[in-house]
Amino acid sequence: MFTRTVHSRDLERLRHEREATDLDYNDALTRLDAAIRPLTGPPEPGPEAGPDELGMLVSLAARAPVAHAPRERFWRRWLRKLVTPVVLPALERQAELNRALVGHLTRAAAERREERRATERLRGFLGDELDALASFQSRLVQYAQQITPYIDTRNREAAALLRRITEDSTVASAGVAAGLEAVAAAQRGLDDSFDLLQASVRVMKRELHRLRAGSAGPDGAGPAPAAGDRASGPAAAVDADGEDEASAYVSFEDVFRGAPGDIAERQRAYLDCFAGASDVLDIGCGRGEFLELLRERGIAARGIDTNPEMVARCVERGLSATRADALSHLSGLPEEAVGGIFSAQVVEHLEAAYLVRLTQEMHRVLRPGGRAVVETINPTSWIAFFSAYLRDITHRQPLHPDTLEHLLRAAGFRDVRVAYSSPPPAAGRLERVAVDRALAATPAGAAVVELAEVFNRNVDRLNDLVFADQDYAVIATRGT
Repeated sequence: MFTRTVHSRDLERLRHEREATDLDYNDALTRLDAAIRPLTGPPEPGPEAGPDELGMLVSLAARAPVAHAPRERFWRRWLRKLVTPVVLPALERQAELNRALVGHLTRAAAERREERRATERLRGFLGDELDALASFQSRLVQYAQQITPYIDTRNREAAALLRRITEDSTVASAGVAAGLEAVAAAQRGLDDSFDLLQASVRVMKRELHRLRAGSAGPDGAGPAPAAGDRASGPAAAVDADGEDEASAYVSFEDVFRGAPGDIAERQRAYLDCFAGASDVLDIGCGRGEFLELLRERGIAARGIDTNPEMVARCVERGLSATRADALSHLSGLPEEAVGGIFSAQVVEHLEAAYLVRLTQEMHRVLRPGGRAVVETINPTSWIAFFSAYLRDITHRQPLHPDTLEHLLRAAGFRDVRVAYSSPPPAAGRLERVAVDRALAATPAGAAVVELAEVFNRNVDRLNDLVFADQDYAVIATRGT
């Protein structure tokens, strides 16, 4: 039963969340744009002392004291002699200070000139960095503006993928419906064919009886059978209706059962179950495919079948086969009379009570440690049920694997297991949708990926039902 995972309330909630997220994103982008301020360059350095001022100080510091006039008045010479010892040391110290100060100012001017050159280099570097920062801010805003178109393109891609998945699922569903309709049509055609076949057989029977009645003598006795006729003597006589039905079913097997070589290849997997065994009994041996395989392995075996034409084919190939009813034959055998039992495509032809008694007799006549292999059509595979099972009008009831396994356990067998075989061609299976996991990076893409995975799980589940293995065999061992 299909279960919806996304409801209308979920879609409404997702829409509100998307709209709120869009508003938050636009507000954040506006704040980011407003936070960007125009950048200004570094401040200009202050004025440098002119070269004339420093030169004047140097010349003043280097000026020598003025020599006195050779003819100087007495009182000037007397005053110089009186003042010089007192003033001259102070003047010399002042001159030394002036020279030191001028030297310091000269060095400071040189350092300032070097600082100005370093400042110019720093201003150039800072200008380049500020230009790069402004370019980065501009690119950041451009990137933020491109996020919305980027997400929009991903959403459009996800929406396109979602439409594709929906279309693919629609096509797949239509293909399954068409396939089931084709199976139903084929079944109707087979039913019509079998109706025509049965009608033809009845007409042939009436014509045969009419010819026999026309050739009978006055006393009602028919002509004596010719030498070499199969119906020679009461013990081997078979009525005309039985022979006709046997021949018709043999032709049906030849057409729909498959070529003997193909059947032998399918049954070859069961040979290991009878390794080292002897006196293997093949119930419903048919055309003798498994008897032939056992003979190739050197395993002594014999078969029984209710169809005289099948038995005749086995005998013609040198195989040991007898016409007999399975339950009657087993009931006449002593306990532990056979070393193994094989039965393929037989139990689906039997009534329930008959099948229960047959499994009990199989356990009785099998030797301890011997194995029974019972193969039938797998009705849990739709393609097998609607084709192989319904095609044969002699089938009585389909047998679920659990049912047949239980019957053998109830009869006393141990180590009971089910082995499946005959898988349908892989080309006929429904195809899965390819899923791109990269889409899961966005919320919309994740929803698409989840939907695709749900679709693929449903395809796998449908494939397991429609195209399961067409046959299965229950393999059981009699305990010691």
